[in-house]
Amino acid sequence: MSTKSNGKNDGSGFDDIDDAFFNSGENDDWTAPAAPAGDPSNAAASPPPFVRPAGAAAQAQRATADDTEAVEAARAAAQAQREAEESARAAAEREAVEAAEAARLASLEQVGGADRIAEDDAFARMVAETSASARPLPVLDPLGEERTETLPFLTEETETVMVIEPVEGGVPPVVETRRFRGAVGALVRAAERATVGERGVLFLEAVRLARMEGMGASEALALLDGGGTPAQDPAGWWRERASLQAELGNVAAMRESLEGLATVTQGVASAEALVGAADAAFAMGRAEAGIANLRRALAAAPDDVTVLERLTELAGRRGDLDAQASLLERLAALHTGAVAARYHVTRARAYAQLAGPTAAETVGAWKSARAADPGDAEVLVALDAALAGAPAPRAALWESEGARLQGNAAATAWARAARIRHGQLRDDDGAVTAWKAALAAAPTADGLRREFDVFCAQTRRLPDLA
Repeated sequence: MSTKSNGKNDGSGFDDIDDAFFNSGENDDWTAPAAPAGDPSNAAASPPPFVRPAGAAAQAQRATADDTEAVEAARAAAQAQREAEESARAAAEREAVEAAEAARLASLEQVGGADRIAEDDAFARMVAETSASARPLPVLDPLGEERTETLPFLTEETETVMVIEPVEGGVPPVVETRRFRGAVGALVRAAERATVGERGVLFLEAVRLARMEGMGASEALALLDGGGTPAQDPAGWWRERASLQAELGNVAAMRESLEGLATVTQGVASAEALVGAADAAFAMGRAEAGIANLRRALAAAPDDVTVLERLTELAGRRGDLDAQASLLERLAALHTGAVAARYHVTRARAYAQLAGPTAAETVGAWKSARAADPGDAEVLVALDAALAGAPAPRAALWESEGARLQGNAAATAWARAARIRHGQLRDDDGAVTAWKAALAAAPTADGLRREFDVFCAQTRRLPDLA
């Protein structure tokens, strides 16, 4: 009787082979081999559980060998492909580097010859030396695999140093600062060896580069202040300092930096810095200081529209209508057409509130608006209202409008001038002239013709009847 494995490991290590044999179905035709002659155990016996037909074992071994060869072949092919791709990439990188180097040498040769090339190579070696010990940063390559690449950056080390700039009392305090590596470190070390005049520029460039590499605003500000204001680029230093303080939310210090920027610039650049300082002052609730900044800005750039508009807005908010009107006049003078007219309109309304709707200043502002944009109907009507107490200028206004227009519009303007001359000025001769101009502009206007006939009858000017 044959026996079959129960699937448990008895320590022989052949359970899997035994199961494979019995599950194959090949054991159904199995015949026990004959025992040797004279062997008392030659009676029929069950085959040992680990015995396997020769045919099945050979097939399994062949299949396993074939699979192993296929896997090894696939691995070898993949490795060969990776090596080929890496070789091609390395070759492309070498060609790019060689081309860039050739272009660099050609450019330097044109600028300064061999001396310039040697100087540039020396700087490159210095950067390479300082970059050699930089901490590695993970970089994701195009294949999506993380690799480690050494980049010039900042260390976490600190050192005790003395403050560079002299302080009151002559004893510089001891402070903690960071030691830098890479290009930033090269600039900082060069600044430490440079003259006082050159130090600020080097620190400024170090800050700009370090900010590109991720340095925080607080640390960058400390590094910037370490070099002091440079003589070569003071405006850039103050501008960088104001930007860092703005990022840190230090409004008062930002305002001081903007005022410093205004002292080293001129014209519009100085005015823009002072406008920024004014904004900071207003944000802190220091209105008088802000107005002082704006006045300085106006002195630096008398024709700067931004400064004038800010001052105009402030004057209106403070109720200083006279100053507001004066500033609006300056703004209008810097523009033409409809834009200039809008400034004059605002000025006229300020004067109307300040001196009255029919005051000479108000009328003058409306006239300036009409001169800037004669086609603005709103301005025409407003000027007519402002001239309510001055019939002669009012009649002249409509006569000039009639002369400017054509057709029915011109006839309407001339008719209005005629009525003013007859009704307010008692100038019937002038009225007749205006009526005839109206009828000439619109010969078929029966209503105007009947009104003119009535006028002639009332004034006994029958010969003037058309």
